[in-house]
Amino acid sequence: MSLRAATCALSKSPAPSPIWSPQNRSPLSTSVKLSPTVANLTKNSKSATLKAVFYIIAAAILYALAILFGASASRNINTNFAAGFSNLFGAVIPLIVAIPFITRSNLSSHKFGVVMTVASGICLALFVMALTKSYSLNKVGIVAPIVFGGAIVLSTLLSTLVFKEKISLIEGMGLAILTLGFGIIIYARVAAK
Repeated sequence: MSLRAATCALSKSPAPSPIWSPQNRSPLSTSVKLSPTVANLTKNSKSATLKAVFYIIAAAILYALAILFGASASRNINTNFAAGFSNLFGAVIPLIVAIPFITRSNLSSHKFGVVMTVASGICLALFVMALTKSYSLNKVGIVAPIVFGGAIVLSTLLSTLVFKEKISLIEGMGLAILTLGFGIIIYARVAAK
């Protein structure tokens, strides 16, 4: 009796079917046939990975467009007006998508999440106001790397404190390079005046 079968016998549950066995192997090929469950997991993980990559690329493209549209708006109208309308549309569109899925139990069972969402919204509103003002005073090529690269550095460092996440050596080197880049960009901006 194998260890796996003995463990299943002790727990009184049926032994799971093996993922691979000599009987599952095709006589014409040396490839391994996966059980249907494992094949579905593999297919699902590939589609989940592709879906995740799609959303990352879409977010990067949309974020770049938002930066350009926001910079253009802040140079042509009052920066607080630009920030207000950016936040308005940024809040209304997700609500239209999310409202059909909101139930009372979702909100009452996750009160901390709701509080953190409100705090996030307040920070986002203040961020957009500061961002649009900085676009009206500086070049996009200076504002964008400092603001968004700075957000990467700060959020990564704060995540070590708040979420107890670990920073690997390579991540630390990347953060150091980003910080060095900020110094060069800021120096170039100050030296240009």
